[in-house]
Amino acid sequence: MAARVNVKFVVILSVVLVAVFAAAATTAYFVATKSAAEYVALGDQQAAEGNWKEAARMYERAVGHDEARSNLEYLNKWRDAVEKTSYDRQIVFSQVFYTKYRPLLRQIAMVDRGNVDAHHRYLDMVRRETVNAGFSPEAHQVLVDQTEEFLRLWEGASEDSGWPTLRRYRGIARSRMSANGAEVTDAQVRETEEDLLAALRLDPSDDEAVVSFAQL
Repeated sequence: MAARVNVKFVVILSVVLVAVFAAAATTAYFVATKSAAEYVALGDQQAAEGNWKEAARMYERAVGHDEARSNLEYLNKWRDAVEKTSYDRQIVFSQVFYTKYRPLLRQIAMVDRGNVDAHHRYLDMVRRETVNAGFSPEAHQVLVDQTEEFLRLWEGASEDSGWPTLRRYRGIARSRMSANGAEVTDAQVRETEEDLLAALRLDPSDDEAVVSFAQL
């Protein structure tokens, strides 16, 4: 014999499910219809209250509204909020660093093409990671490749902007590769010397470039 259906229960369950789905749809609608400017305003409000984690989340959503991710104001606000956020666990910090902060600095540097400081900020982060992790020829080659990618953005530009100081990163990487027995061609050694000298002409106080040149 088939069990009797509890009609009252079914009706109540249906009403509850409809209400849940309606609430979810309403939330999704309002989230989807918020503009980038509105998310920035929310982020600014959270930042003013010192809630940097929530501010970073709002700025990230603002950036997400821009498919090209080219709005420097939003990108810089997101970066600043991430930098001011405190993380209770190292694993959380590492996740944020590698999945959000590192790509964010690179995006800012790529968008702000005429800003040498932005390029230094990203490349110096890569340099610190490379040097602090111990010697790896592959990691040092990544630093070389990343540096060359940014140097190409400055082709034909005046040296008055200071862009030749960026050559230090390729020079430092190749000098360490040579000192540790990695394969470096004679042409690359000459280029390394030129890189470090070019950087030192504009910044004679660059001690790391001096040491790297002395190692060649």
